[in-house]
Amino acid sequence: MNRNNNYIDTYVQYNLMLKKCKFFLNEKLILIFHKKNKNNINDIILLKVYDNKWIDVINLSIIAIFFL
Repeated sequence: MNRNNNYIDTYVQYNLMLKKCKFFLNEKLILIFHKKNKNNINDIILLKVYDNKWIDVINLSIIAIFFL
């Protein structure tokens, strides 16, 4: 029974994180295309890593892949 609850908790946490990432990805895409910060996206990612903002790191990394 406990094992099943751990699975459900992990599943809920994963889905919550995924929804947050999707929301912030859309927000970051609009911001980056609006400001045209394509050239210094690596600097932005590093700043987010230092601040431990992992959702932003994931989203900005996806955006960087789009630019490639």
